[in-house]
Amino acid sequence: MKKKFLFVKFLKPKARRWSQCFVCQHKKGKCNAIFKKWHNIFDHIRSHTKEKPFRCRAPGCLLAFSQHSNLIKHQKIHHLQSEQKARFIQHEVQVQHQDQ
Repeated sequence: MKKKFLFVKFLKPKARRWSQCFVCQHKKGKCNAIFKKWHNIFDHIRSHTKEKPFRCRAPGCLLAFSQHSNLIKHQKIHHLQSEQKARFIQHEVQVQHQDQ
């Protein structure tokens, strides 16, 4: 699907400086959400297209995300779970050694 947005450059009279923004043109201009940074417009457009390019690479996990930051948060969960499993196994081994 084609990403549709408008790049607008304008002069701020009080500041006497040029500024820019990006306007979402999804659904023939009905959205019109405005963003100051280009990466924010791409994150927003994915909400329209349902595109999820950021996939979890953990074994057995099939989740995908539209934003990289959400993938990072998700990966931390996998990391914590594997640490907890390792602690549990280590604790279990210690208990077995104490019982012997």
